[in-house]
Amino acid sequence: MATQEYYIRNESDTEARGPFNLEQLSSLTENGQVTTETVYYDTAKEKRVSVGSDLELMSELFSEKQKLKVRAKKEFKSLNATTESVPPPSKCPIC
Repeated sequence: MATQEYYIRNESDTEARGPFNLEQLSSLTENGQVTTETVYYDTAKEKRVSVGSDLELMSELFSEKQKLKVRAKKEFKSLNATTESVPPPSKCPIC
């Protein structure tokens, strides 16, 4: 089975770019160069369609598993923390 090639075009583009395979489209999506408004030529429908209207392609390019989030730093109590305590002054008769 041959992999599908995608020729894409954004609203600001004057010409279509491609061909791209699905892995390349995924990379372009991560870099913000492919959005839901980006159109591609669908050979089955023989017309240009937006990425957002193709549910299968949307799930491949914008899947939740690809999105990573940075968690906020949590405060924690160290188990190795030492408490500095000064011994009480001795009542030494010489001192």
